[in-house]
Amino acid sequence: MAGSIKIESLKTKGKPIRDEMHVRRGKGNSIEEVKISVNALKYQDKNTGHFVVYIPALELSGYGETKAKAEMMIQHSLKDIIDYLISLSKDKFSAYLRELGWNHHKALNKEYSRTFVDMRGELMGFAVDEKVECDTVTA
Repeated sequence: MAGSIKIESLKTKGKPIRDEMHVRRGKGNSIEEVKISVNALKYQDKNTGHFVVYIPALELSGYGETKAKAEMMIQHSLKDIIDYLISLSKDKFSAYLRELGWNHHKALNKEYSRTFVDMRGELMGFAVDEKVECDTVTA
């Protein structure tokens, strides 16, 4: 189950950021805990005026009339996806992450990573306002 979920301001200086996940396994190789550190893009939708928080690495989004409401929604979605990941078998867990573009480190058996593509604010096909903020989400 997810512990505390934090959204922290990130200073990237235009460099790509690596999304990471650490898995703790229990008896019988079941998944007991998933810790993640992923990028969250925050922007205001031009068409609706709603604030959006989008986590590309997990294809999750949250939205609301305020930034606080959007962040609260993404925190709930993140908790739900972590709970879902914990419920999966090892093979289904790995397959699900592969579909999202994650790589399993063979040398570091419990580590997964995913490199974020673009930090310039280009969100393919999204109606995005001028400013896109990038933060780190840890859970």
